Amino acid sequence: LLSSLQRDIVQNIFAYGGNAVGQYCMPLRGLRSVRSGASLEELRSTALRSTQSLIAVLHPRSDHLVGYYRVSD
Repeated sequence: LLSSLQRDIVQNIFAYGGNAVGQYCMPLRGLRSVRSGASLEELRSTALRSTQSLIAVLHPRSDHLVGYYRVSD
């Protein structure tokens, strides 16, 4: 009923269950970040210094994650 590609996709989906969450996640301290309310120039500068596609947005007075920006070309 399933093509070989579809079968591979389904098997890979279920393979994730056997792995630790740490294999897919990065600690917040490992991400470049800006504070909520940062200027566009500050965000742009942070993105240019980063090799990652996500910039974390932190609460202005704590290290709580409130959002993120996805960086693209």
